[in-house]
Amino acid sequence: MTLSLFQDMEQCQSEREELCPGAIVLRGFAVLHEVAILEALRDITTRAPFRHMVTPGGFRISGQK
Repeated sequence: MTLSLFQDMEQCQSEREELCPGAIVLRGFAVLHEVAILEALRDITTRAPFRHMVTPGGFRISGQK
């Protein structure tokens, strides 16, 4: 089952989507705390910004496979 990202939030709050055994998506779980989560994330990234590591040859390191 695939849900739209823009689906009505009331309907999403009770949706559980199993990705595989032991891994589920709880749609709408953090919506009530969205502002506090974003503020905390902003504070963390201000104190410890994301880094872009570079190899000795000058190439940017990627975490992708």
